[in-house]
Amino acid sequence: MSNLDAYQELLAGKIKVAEKRGITISPDDLHPSLRPDQKDTAVWCLDLGAALVASDAGAGKTRIGIEVMRVLQQRYGGKCLIATELGAADTFIDKDPEVGEGICLGLDIQYVRNDAEAFECTSDIVLTNYERIRDGGFDFSKYTAVWLDEGNYIKNMASKTTDALRLQLARVKWKFIATATPSPNETLELVNYAHALGICDRGQILTMFFKRNSTKAGELSLKEEFELLEQHTDSFWLWLSSWCICITSPADLGYHYPGFVLPQLNLHWIEVKIDKALEAGADRDGQHRMFITSRTGLAESARIKRGGIDVRVAKALDIVNEFPDDHFILWHHLEAEREALNKAFKDTNSYADIYGRLDEKLREKRVVDFTKGNLKYLATKPELNGVGCNFQKHCHRAIFVGINDSFDAIYQAVKRILRFYNPSDEVDIYLLYTPEEYDIVLNIQRKWKEHNIMREKMKALYEKYGLSHSKQIEEKKRSFKVDRKVWTGANYTLINNDCVYEVARMESNSVDMILTSIPFGNHYEYTDKYNDFGHNVTNEDFFHQMDFLVPELLRVLKPGRIAAFHTKNRIHYGSVTGLGFSAMHRFTHRACDCFERNGFHCLGFHYIPTDVVAENNQTYRLGFTEACKDMTKMGAGIPEEIWVYRKAPTTTSDAYADEKVKHNHAICRLCGNEENIKEFKKKAGFTYYCSSCHQFLLLEDLRLPESMYSLSNWQLDADAFWRSSGNRYITPHELKSWGLDKIQRWWKKFNAESIYDYDAHVQLLDELEEHKKLSRTFTTVPLRSNTPYVWNDVNRMHGLNMEQSRRKLQNHICPMPFDQVDRCIEQYSNPGDTVLDPFGGLGTTGVRSVKKKRKAIITELNDIYAKTAAMYLRETEYKAVLPTLFDALTEAV
Repeated sequence: MSNLDAYQELLAGKIKVAEKRGITISPDDLHPSLRPDQKDTAVWCLDLGAALVASDAGAGKTRIGIEVMRVLQQRYGGKCLIATELGAADTFIDKDPEVGEGICLGLDIQYVRNDAEAFECTSDIVLTNYERIRDGGFDFSKYTAVWLDEGNYIKNMASKTTDALRLQLARVKWKFIATATPSPNETLELVNYAHALGICDRGQILTMFFKRNSTKAGELSLKEEFELLEQHTDSFWLWLSSWCICITSPADLGYHYPGFVLPQLNLHWIEVKIDKALEAGADRDGQHRMFITSRTGLAESARIKRGGIDVRVAKALDIVNEFPDDHFILWHHLEAEREALNKAFKDTNSYADIYGRLDEKLREKRVVDFTKGNLKYLATKPELNGVGCNFQKHCHRAIFVGINDSFDAIYQAVKRILRFYNPSDEVDIYLLYTPEEYDIVLNIQRKWKEHNIMREKMKALYEKYGLSHSKQIEEKKRSFKVDRKVWTGANYTLINNDCVYEVARMESNSVDMILTSIPFGNHYEYTDKYNDFGHNVTNEDFFHQMDFLVPELLRVLKPGRIAAFHTKNRIHYGSVTGLGFSAMHRFTHRACDCFERNGFHCLGFHYIPTDVVAENNQTYRLGFTEACKDMTKMGAGIPEEIWVYRKAPTTTSDAYADEKVKHNHAICRLCGNEENIKEFKKKAGFTYYCSSCHQFLLLEDLRLPESMYSLSNWQLDADAFWRSSGNRYITPHELKSWGLDKIQRWWKKFNAESIYDYDAHVQLLDELEEHKKLSRTFTTVPLRSNTPYVWNDVNRMHGLNMEQSRRKLQNHICPMPFDQVDRCIEQYSNPGDTVLDPFGGLGTTGVRSVKKKRKAIITELNDIYAKTAAMYLRETEYKAVLPTLFDALTEAV
């Protein structure tokens, strides 16, 4: 097999859907009371072994879950555990003859509070609530299978319950989560489900499908190519459908039954104005606000809620009176709202409320009375009765006396009456809000719209592929990069293609330098193509792919010349490691190992400090508050590095490159020699001697380069220590009067010229903080090094992302500043040399190479980046030959 054939095989191996770890059974082996669509779902769950059942309310997830547990228990023995929300246990142990054998399928399912009770009881399938699991009463490793009903606790990776569930699920092989709201509007929550189920590593999927905000930690969004738009690829949603079933009705799987049609949903958004306008108040800096909204802050949001209770309850009563024959659910959030409702309905005999302190038997009686139509009005909270209850038989109207940002809570509460077999043709939902809460309304409406779009997207996938993995894999094979585009100029060639294929086509010993910023393992993914080096599950997979590229880079590089690559160590977040704290992954060492095992020789590296304050805004791992609580969590900032590697020259006698990179190579005008010009000071009047023509030369006998690199330059640059010039720290008077920009200019000069004093530096920062001049977004007066090994004067704003922002174009995730690229090009190449960048990005290496009078060969996989790089390269070359106004005036003269 050729090397490229092996590479193609590697790419094919990247095609991943959820791994099947389950068992194959026939639908005929399942309980006969299950509908065909429910049997399909159960068979699909058992085939996978771990899955998210996100079918809408009324699809029968409870019966499916019980049947899946029954099959696994009968085959493997032991006990199976079902977890549900507090108060929803009756749904699983219901044996009401009105529903045939009951939802429990005639099984003896018992509620237990801990492992001891579970293994003492006679039931093979036991039931508990999430609070018992969170408090440590259960060890999932003791159970054959676990089913998490209403598994919304998994969505938020920051909660204590979620953390307990995630760690517990890792201990059991067969695991399933059920929810009616998979929250497509918060797509990260879908990834949390996959991570908890063991479908994939959370960090890997974030890399594969999400883009990061490089300035703020935790802010990720689905890449544009995976968004819920018709013109974009289905890759993310294909992957999702391989482990998540998300149907609205049996019709999505091709089944049509009488009665499985939802009533029409009418949402009434009703604005209710507060009688007395609320004062906007001031922010924490004392600045008075013009308006108050729920986004102003938690205190203001609570003030809005409290201030609007009376008018909202009065409006709710008006709506109820408008329909005197209808039953109503009155959803609320605050105790003050419940008290106001009780007061408003005090003369109503058929009214009851439910609250947390209410006796459980009385609570159950009121729920049953309302379910059976014996009670006309029920006031309750979504967190108490928003899931598990079926009120649709007698009720088709609900009022949200108050709203919040939880789409999930609102949707679940609505589904208590918006269900199949509702005798009403329409369901009316009234959502009351004040003008100050209109931003909440817009947020909920956005989430609801995205929820509906996702349902339609998934429905289309089921219609196209059914529940088949094989069809999805064939579709994903189309994601290999197959088209190739080339842009050329007088001094550059830019190729939009996989760099492995392109470098393999190049002639051996044909480039003078390689300069690139390699992908940071599986940390970022730049395209939706499987060729993408970031599209790897693990770092081992990434370096396996690099092992196809690096030998080709060695082959095309001329003997003795330099390959320099920019990289950085990586952060593994606590949510990914499972440790609860972030740790540094020594990625640069792995990259160096890769280059060395493929024939390159390391010469060293340049160290480029980063702003630790800005880094903390990106990672939240160096926070001041957390450091004060426990300094052992803090660690240190992570610098960037440019590693310098060399291909061995042909000869080892002097170890010079076959084609040298020369600085200060003066040329003898008498014979044209440029090799053997030496300084000579013994003979008066002569400065140089040419050993080729054996002549003593004056300065005018030499042709010198445009810029000279003197011995003085070298000695100062190479020295790791600069002497103190007697400079001083800034005075308090100057501190008060100077702006931050002036302080930073002074610090840069002072720090370079003075012996460093840590205590004085801290004192300066304390004074800056006292005068409110210590930035929270960047390091105000950073420590600077005087050694040439540390490049601390890199201007990160000087790069193509600045131009991208100016043109309102997409920024690159990890751009290289011009300073870094320029130094490498000038130090390790000659004018006229060819510089290769296999990961071209926006074209920084190419643009700077052309500007520095070199030639450039650039490859880039991302179509958008490649087109943008072509534009910049074309402009750079055009400006290089465009006559200036001064040139035109000179020619005219």
